[in-house]
Amino acid sequence: MPSIYLENHESLFNYKVIVDAFIHKRAKLSRKEFIEKVKFVKNIRTKRNEYFISFYPSSLTEYTNLTKFHAIINDAKKFEVEDGSHIVFAIAIQPKLYEWFKTNSINKIQKQIVSWLAAQYFFDLMKKNYLMDEQIYPLVLDEIKGIVKKYYSDFALPDFDIESTHEEDFEACEKKYLEVCKEIYNDTPPEFLSSPFGYERIKEWGVNSRYNFEFIQSYFRDDDWEKIIKKGSEDDMGRVESRSDMWDKWKFTYSMYEETGKNVYDIYISNDEDLNSQSSAKKIKF
Repeated sequence: MPSIYLENHESLFNYKVIVDAFIHKRAKLSRKEFIEKVKFVKNIRTKRNEYFISFYPSSLTEYTNLTKFHAIINDAKKFEVEDGSHIVFAIAIQPKLYEWFKTNSINKIQKQIVSWLAAQYFFDLMKKNYLMDEQIYPLVLDEIKGIVKKYYSDFALPDFDIESTHEEDFEACEKKYLEVCKEIYNDTPPEFLSSPFGYERIKEWGVNSRYNFEFIQSYFRDDDWEKIIKKGSEDDMGRVESRSDMWDKWKFTYSMYEETGKNVYDIYISNDEDLNSQSSAKKIKF
């Protein structure tokens, strides 16, 4: 699975960090024993994952990953994310993406995505004639076509290729799209899906040009697990793709779980001034 590894200096400021608070069970260890095993680890493998979840679903796997991602954010008791030989134990995601998955049901999120795809199918002839029919997961495509037939069949599509197309034509299309959203799920779409003609690549949402959600994944490789967890090696894993801040945040939240007995979803540095302070205070939410 392709990856873009992170540079050590890249900041996790304001990211939401979700941890697997039960990772010790994979090693058949107590929480105390697991912490003892990893206490020498200074850095951990991380990567930016752009391929685990997509809002342009082309397969059953991508479609079901939407549900998995929702489950991780809303019930982080056990991660079922395994990427090849990687054992994922924490993810960091942009705050708006986190809030979207945290405050909406998976059913509503799926409706928001498919409603936007239906608008793309109707308003963008290139996607209708090639991209959609060739690339969208067939069951999703059937739903898209059903929405177009039900909600757009009476809408006169402007001829966008002629010079007489005016701004009000585009505004009418956008108005129609928002009306359809209201009809289907009784709400407006998320910010990055607010236009039927495209989408906004907004950093705070963690979306990219591949129509994927971005998140940062922390993981042990199988040989890391063998060396550090099973054999208790003091290797600090200071390798090219490693970074310390994600690891520090994971250890802090994982330790806090033992004290509270509650899932830990959020750890952050409080403000920009703290970033310049050697004793920056970490805060935590439950």
